[in-house]
Amino acid sequence: MSRWAWQRLSYWVELVFFYEMRSTMKWLCLMLLVGVGCGATSARSDKSLTECEGDACSPAKDASNPCLDGDLRACNTLGWAYQQGDGVAQSDEEAARYYALSCPSPEKYDDYGCGNLGYMYESGRGVERDYEKAAHYYGLSCDRKMKASCFSLGIAYELGRGIDADHKKARELYEFSCTAGYGPACTNLGVLLIRGQGGPSDPKRAVTLLQKECDEDNNPWACGSLGYAYNSGLGVQIDRCRAKELNTKSCDNKQNPVGCANLGDMLLRGDCGDPDLERGKELLSKTCDENNRGCSSLGILYRDGKTVGRDLARAQELFEKGCAANEAAACLRLGDFHYSKGDKEAALHSYRRGCDAGRPAACQKLAENLGKGHPDYEATAHKACGFGAKWCPED
Repeated sequence: MSRWAWQRLSYWVELVFFYEMRSTMKWLCLMLLVGVGCGATSARSDKSLTECEGDACSPAKDASNPCLDGDLRACNTLGWAYQQGDGVAQSDEEAARYYALSCPSPEKYDDYGCGNLGYMYESGRGVERDYEKAAHYYGLSCDRKMKASCFSLGIAYELGRGIDADHKKARELYEFSCTAGYGPACTNLGVLLIRGQGGPSDPKRAVTLLQKECDEDNNPWACGSLGYAYNSGLGVQIDRCRAKELNTKSCDNKQNPVGCANLGDMLLRGDCGDPDLERGKELLSKTCDENNRGCSSLGILYRDGKTVGRDLARAQELFEKGCAANEAAACLRLGDFHYSKGDKEAALHSYRRGCDAGRPAACQKLAENLGKGHPDYEATAHKACGFGAKWCPED
């Protein structure tokens, strides 16, 4: 499960508080609204939400259904009921239909309903998956300062999913949601602060954010990222045993790929204990296969012939897989691999990707190979230095 998928669970916990279905009277109203126990059924078109137009998108007119009288919040509440199967037969299609009715236009919409519709399009529930539409509806909801939707829009900007990638915009959105008290956004903000994406790196603040999320919310992504910080000395003194403890906690929590990959790497090196090559390889193989995490360290095993037969082609394949998933270490190793083969252009491309993903050594090698006369040299060199690398350009 990805960082963004796991954190999406918090999205629903955040929203459920706001839905008007918790008091007995409101629940009875909802029962009447959808016809439960009243001998009625919810009329609907057989067309999909993305195909229907006008009245075909609406259930049959019913005086007991305030959604059809223009109560957009009631439409959202109905969508939530159908999505959860709460008092009605669970139906993602009906949920998406009612969420769409709650978000009919950019001029008039329910802020929660648009955020929920964005989620349906992002996850492909009840509608065909469409990241562009997901970003659009998250944007409408975020325009009204809905912190969960701003968080989801930040993910879209971070990944370039349905919208042009923009780490600066992602960072601004995470900052807003985190300040508003939305914990998962604090974790994502911490990761960008460590990597120096979207603005200057700030490892100390990142550690503060990640520590809070790991301790208070037991967020496995926060714990794993904090483990990386302790293992790398980013914002804190290097403490291998503390790093191992945090990565183990993260890995044990739903097999979080960041924690498991970090732990696998530590087991290979024997950090804070004896090496355990087989267990390390097992963890890395699983996270690389399922989540594209740890591919770099697994590739090193094949490159160096540790616990497996030496296989440079397999090593390159793993480095490429990890780099394609923005695993910074994999991009660095792939750059080294290309450089050793004399392919400087491919090496620079990989180093640049690793640098953009927050790997100081990749920035350093990119700067050194670009040379002082290159227009990108100064920015790249100072980025490496700003990340906390031991190397900094000479003045």
